[in-house]
Amino acid sequence: TGITRQRNYQVLVREFEEINELPFPMEGYAPYVYPLLVKDDSLRRKVVENKIYVPQWWKYLLEEVPEDSIESTLSKWLLPLPVDHRYTEEDMRTIAQIIKSYL
Repeated sequence: TGITRQRNYQVLVREFEEINELPFPMEGYAPYVYPLLVKDDSLRRKVVENKIYVPQWWKYLLEEVPEDSIESTLSKWLLPLPVDHRYTEEDMRTIAQIIKSYL
């Protein structure tokens, strides 16, 4: 439900407030995913190895836009973490712990 997604999202807001490099405040929101932006070449692979689904959005843009563009940055580094009703707040803390263990 929307309430579960909002709670899960807020757990990740708190967990990643010192790590997330996105340039806008995220308190009070509950989008479809939690958008974690961390510039680490191996993080996506490590997260996927832990069976956490994080798609790479807009991958085709990497060949079409300058490397220093916001589009390239988002495609390369954004980890859209799941926050939907299938997950609990404890799941969110586990996901955060896994990610933090690699950073």
